[in-house]
Amino acid sequence: MIEARKSPAFEALFYQYNKKLLKKSFSQIMLRNDSDINPAKPTLFLLNHSSWWDGLISFHLAKTLFSIDSYAMMEEKGLVTFPFFKRLGAFSIHLQSVKEIVSSLRHAEQLLLQNKGIWMFPQGKEEHLEKRPLSFKNGAAYLIEKVPAVQVVPITYYYTFSGQQLPNLYIHAGKELVFSGKRNSRKQLTTLLEAIVTKQLDQQRHDVIHHLTNQYNVLLTGKRPVSELFKALKNGKR
Repeated sequence: MIEARKSPAFEALFYQYNKKLLKKSFSQIMLRNDSDINPAKPTLFLLNHSSWWDGLISFHLAKTLFSIDSYAMMEEKGLVTFPFFKRLGAFSIHLQSVKEIVSSLRHAEQLLLQNKGIWMFPQGKEEHLEKRPLSFKNGAAYLIEKVPAVQVVPITYYYTFSGQQLPNLYIHAGKELVFSGKRNSRKQLTTLLEAIVTKQLDQQRHDVIHHLTNQYNVLLTGKRPVSELFKALKNGKR
């Protein structure tokens, strides 16, 4: 397993670069935040995974929305290709090796016991946004079982084009969940987590399609797209 080697200086520089990249690449990034986590407790962020952007969006949220020292699971081949992510808090998981999976989950468990935040994509790989079921792996349930005090935050990303040159992204951080005291089997808990995230994502999809987005606030606004410049030129404006 490849462990994270966080560098606060590198994180600060990358945050500024990443913010500019997001503003350049999206028309708007909208956020609905229903969570109210205790930053002094271990936190497990569970996310759907449908885009290359998910990791960079998660890094931005970790630095701006949640005041908690965060780490992220990243597939080993990706971390080998982009080793600088280690300096941002990424550690590897090798999904083709049971031994390596166990090692990565135990490492995540130890971080949670230190009241850190863990960002996890329980699907295990990038899937199409509209694919159902989401097909969660058992890793999240394992961590909840081992760290019963962990607060679980379901976060869903929904990407869409809405008459703009650049895409919009809607982010919903759901109400945190605590499963301590419950006696679900690992398989039952995985099914429950999958159902919770799926329901949130499907509701988000419905709200975006039907323009029911009053509970979302602007997190980032992108640069003025070429389409707006064309409109300005047409109207005789600069």
